[in-house]
Amino acid sequence: IDDDDIWLKEKLLKQVIFMDNNPEYWICGTSTIIINSLGEERKKVLMRETNHQIKNNILKSNQFTHSSILIRKYTLDKVWWLYNNSYNWAEDYELWLRIWVISKVYNLPDNLVKYRWLESSIGRTKSLQQKVLWIKILLLYKNHYPHYTLAIITRILTLLIPEKIKKILLN
Repeated sequence: IDDDDIWLKEKLLKQVIFMDNNPEYWICGTSTIIINSLGEERKKVLMRETNHQIKNNILKSNQFTHSSILIRKYTLDKVWWLYNNSYNWAEDYELWLRIWVISKVYNLPDNLVKYRWLESSIGRTKSLQQKVLWIKILLLYKNHYPHYTLAIITRILTLLIPEKIKKILLN
């Protein structure tokens, strides 16, 4: 968890119960509340829940809020430990894809994390570098996930379309 993000008190208990009841799942995340620098709620993000939904969409976008993750320790041993430094600024995305090749994953539908979205966040300050790394990561895992062609086209378009136009299209 980043030091400025917040876990709600029931987060770990709910995740541990899920993981204890579902040993085939190696990662459990949650839905998320986006907050600003003052801790004020901006929006609630309902993450895709099931293993099938997540795997069908993972190449289009990251399906986990990093701060929400509960992961089994043996999972990290099985996937060559932690982050691959070759993908700095997108290393969590690469790790999730590496894990999902060999396991099941899940997101609880409950909003159990408050994720602080700041102007200084990596997603904003290193956006271009992160997007280029996502494309490289897609190329690594293209044989393991559905909808590869659509995902790569979408990711490339996000590099080419200026931010002002994206905001107009998305509103």
